[in-house]
Amino acid sequence: MKKISLFFFLTIMIWTINRCSSVGQLTGSLSSSTNIVIVTNRPGIITNIIITTNNMTNFVTNYTIIWTSTNYGIETNTYLPLPTSLWVYVDSVPISSITNPELHFYEWQGTGSGDVLPLSNISAGGITWQVYHLTNFNYYKKYELKISDTNGTTWENINGGNGGKYKRIVTFPILSETWQTNWATTNTTASVTNISNYSYIIHRTKDKLFISPPANWYETFTYFFKDETNLLYSYTNLYPTNNIWNNEWFGAQYKGNGRTFFKLYAPNIRKAFVTGDFNNWTLTPMNLDRGRVFWWLELSNTSPAEAYKFVLEQYPDAWGGPYTNYISDPAAKKNEYSPAMNTAGNRSFIIDQNAYQWKHPWTRPDYDWYVIYQMHIRSWWTNGPGDYYGQGTFDSSTNNFPYLKDLGFTAIEPLPINEFAGDLSWGYNYVLFYAPESAYCGTNLRSPDALKRFVDQAHAQGMAVILDLVFNHMGSSDDVIASYDPAADWTWPNTYWYDGTTDWGPRFNYGNPVVRKFLIQSAEYFMKYYRIDAFRFDATA
Repeated sequence: MKKISLFFFLTIMIWTINRCSSVGQLTGSLSSSTNIVIVTNRPGIITNIIITTNNMTNFVTNYTIIWTSTNYGIETNTYLPLPTSLWVYVDSVPISSITNPELHFYEWQGTGSGDVLPLSNISAGGITWQVYHLTNFNYYKKYELKISDTNGTTWENINGGNGGKYKRIVTFPILSETWQTNWATTNTTASVTNISNYSYIIHRTKDKLFISPPANWYETFTYFFKDETNLLYSYTNLYPTNNIWNNEWFGAQYKGNGRTFFKLYAPNIRKAFVTGDFNNWTLTPMNLDRGRVFWWLELSNTSPAEAYKFVLEQYPDAWGGPYTNYISDPAAKKNEYSPAMNTAGNRSFIIDQNAYQWKHPWTRPDYDWYVIYQMHIRSWWTNGPGDYYGQGTFDSSTNNFPYLKDLGFTAIEPLPINEFAGDLSWGYNYVLFYAPESAYCGTNLRSPDALKRFVDQAHAQGMAVILDLVFNHMGSSDDVIASYDPAADWTWPNTYWYDGTTDWGPRFNYGNPVVRKFLIQSAEYFMKYYRIDAFRFDATA
């Protein structure tokens, strides 16, 4: 009886669609209890499909046939029915100071809002989670989620500090895991092609959200689903937070013997990865530290001068699920020109700062010793008359150090030498705070040693080197940080790096201790690895 019904159903379906579209026929089995009819005569066409199992029939109108010489496959963006509720798991430790906590939710551009009491506690990944259940949840909406006490007088610190600009905002739907079979095998009998082992994809919407509230507003208040295991299941093995704060530089730090430590501050992203020459440009997941501030990863298969980029998986700001963003390292020690926010462009490089052999011993002089000559590397006297125009480098500038010494100068102060947009600039628009400008370093884009030779030769002439630091703003173009933490958007994504604007570009958020450390540490880096003697600060007001 089942075979007769199925035959009748397939016959009617093929006749109906062929009558309208005059295309060929394909029939076959997904399993012993699942049959399918595909009506098409060429690959990639979007038409109609019927899936029949022993207990259900679905009519799907959006799918693609993938065609090779002998195989077929099906990909569909058909989603299983969206759930009507959301389970929220909240790490109880950061909110332990809140008495009788409850989950507050607010639906953007809608009427849904309310407060939900916890149902139970569950332990997973070394964390005790408070469980909340939001019913009548609309997955087509955007929600704000926060924890408060039952009186609404104490809130988790997500919305505290720095003017209350920070909120946890969740955009739904967020699509989850996919499932597919192997590719199809085919055989043809008469005018009908039979296919088995179809390849198809099913999307399931996740209904369990894990949240880690911040103890401090500047921490990364992550929210993950269960399969995002960098927090849930690696928690007990993570690098100590105080070590990352105090002992590791931002960006990539080569430690010798193939070891490189990567450190990134990228708040409110979903996942972070490192990709580069060392892993054939595949994605190696980064960890989130116990303090939920830094993403980090230590690899033991790296080499100096290898290229890399960070890859950020960010929460969606529109329908379509998370998206990835390939970025140069915001703390790159050497970059391939100024950052480009795409997959292939302008890579960062791992640098062995201990490889350079300094030739001239030097002790930093006292402040009353300085007689300062200011120069612009790119346009300063380069190779003699007739070659003044934009050709100067660190190496060419050293040719004229004896001239400056004869004039009686005891220190030289180049205009800012950090990586800026393009090759020609005074340098006050720089965008990488740890990397020397590529145009000044000569032809070797993977090494910053030209700056070290510059400093070494100056010291050989008895002259100190002063760097001009621009901590009052970020360059307005080629700003890699703004690609994932935009200064102009106070609603989504949440902004941690910047706080307002200046006449020259976005102003840093000095109220954020991570941002302060990022800037201060860049000066320390140049003192330690480039033997810089002193600093001039731009626009200190």
